[in-house]
Amino acid sequence: MQEAKDMKKITLDELIGNLQTYELRRNSQQKEEIKKDSGIALKVMEEDSSDQDVEEMAMITCKFMKFFKKARRTQRREISANSRRMTGNSS
Repeated sequence: MQEAKDMKKITLDELIGNLQTYELRRNSQQKEEIKKDSGIALKVMEEDSSDQDVEEMAMITCKFMKFFKKARRTQRREISANSRRMTGNSS
């Protein structure tokens, strides 16, 4: 900005506009860098799986199943509530 403009002749509005433009460009560049850097880290499983690995997998599976059961119950309640509202019945 200093190289492109004579800082003694620039108006306050021009300065604010230039700073806002700079900030927008910088924010978009940071967002692009974050998108590039976001990766997924996975645990590598070896062929000789230990008891601990099996237990971890069982625990994850159990938690996953509980989550889906809870989500299914919530969805059924919402559907039931919506159908009661549509028919005009309220219990």
